[in-house]
Amino acid sequence: MTNDFDIDLVGDKELFAVLNGLDYKVQHKFLKKVVSDAAQVLVKPTKAVIPTRKTGLSQSISAHKKRVSAGKKETWHPPGTGRKSIGKKAGKSTRNAVSFVGPRTNTGNYNTDGYYLKWWERGTKFRAGSRRIEGAYRANLRAVENNMVKSLRKIMVREMKKARKK
Repeated sequence: MTNDFDIDLVGDKELFAVLNGLDYKVQHKFLKKVVSDAAQVLVKPTKAVIPTRKTGLSQSISAHKKRVSAGKKETWHPPGTGRKSIGKKAGKSTRNAVSFVGPRTNTGNYNTDGYYLKWWERGTKFRAGSRRIEGAYRANLRAVENNMVKSLRKIMVREMKKARKK
């Protein structure tokens, strides 16, 4: 089997030229894969910085039972909910490939919703934020960049193989 064409990518300018030569929909699909793969790198370190409550609940059990039997919501999330809520999600943008890593919120399920992590990370007027999630992102920026490079290579090879078969 002979190669119909060869592409040598030397640097960023050449890669940018190849990507610009593609159809817009192909570009967007291609970049979404790259960004999604890179976002997955941040999930594990982000989960690692979130603390899990190991102590018992401070409210008395009888008061808790009265509250629940009266039809009111529970006052605490189960331990580990913050870590379980961390994940990646593709964003919607017509101009850029976007992926978000962070807690899932507005799930409607009390056992999986990590909405309260915003106060732990950013703080309130009574308590300073921890900024641990932000720190995890900054510490793993190099790993994300390296993953993007690997992902670009892998996807380019896959697309080249598809093009050669046609």
